Amino acid sequence: MMLNKFNKLAVNLFALLPYLFFTPNLSFGQVVFAPVGASQWMLGGTSVAHSDVWSATNNAGAITEVKRTQGGIYSEQRFNESKLRLSNASFILPTKYCHIGASINYFGYQAFNQQKIGLSIAKKLSNIFSLGVQLNYVATNIENYGNAGNVALAGGLLIKPLPSLTLGFSVFNPTQNEYAEFTTERMPSYARLGCAYDVSDKITLHTEADQTLSQSLIFRGGVKYKLHPIIHLAVGASNKPVYYTFGTSIFLKSIQIDLATSFHQVLGVTPHLGLSLPVQK
Repeated sequence: MMLNKFNKLAVNLFALLPYLFFTPNLSFGQVVFAPVGASQWMLGGTSVAHSDVWSATNNAGAITEVKRTQGGIYSEQRFNESKLRLSNASFILPTKYCHIGASINYFGYQAFNQQKIGLSIAKKLSNIFSLGVQLNYVATNIENYGNAGNVALAGGLLIKPLPSLTLGFSVFNPTQNEYAEFTTERMPSYARLGCAYDVSDKITLHTEADQTLSQSLIFRGGVKYKLHPIIHLAVGASNKPVYYTFGTSIFLKSIQIDLATSFHQVLGVTPHLGLSLPVQK
């Protein structure tokens, strides 16, 4: 009875999300710090309550749910502009004592580019609680102007209070480090809080709040439908800026293919592609 009431409450709360997506905002954050993964972007860019290979980038605390060694590559091309391409490679290695994750983001082109390289360690502290920490190196290169780079810490949690409910939280650069010692420009400091709720065996709801220091709060949400064991469909949305997203995940024998599209009504379409595979069974 209580679980049925929780289902109804979760669906009603999720139904209110579209009313939050009414304020257009064209001030985009730096892409190298954005959520990574086509399976994330088909669900509005939700990321911290997901547990997959992209957790090595999005939420260090969530990598403990990956049960075998996995690697993946991801690419997106913002608004179909080749100079606005983000590429990512992520890797997770479970060990007897902890999980280890590694990731690298590359955004831009020869004249301007940014990289974010991360190394994560996570531990499952109980049946419902996991904690992870991540050390990142962020570099910016501008042709004819030089480059800057510095380290930034990140941390993440994953909590599963119910078999059907997953809560995720991550924080990046809480110490507000600058891009380099010779500049006062700070790297973004942000926190993300999200949840995933299995309404049934076939339907999962995802919601997330994304707050960057001194910027407006971003809300994200999406619905995933397991059409078939090898085909999952999803739709989602986010605000500030407003995106509408959709996509599909295809599960083959040895590889997972994620295809997603996010649409901005002014700037157009962004395609997302992710490939992940088990390195060992």
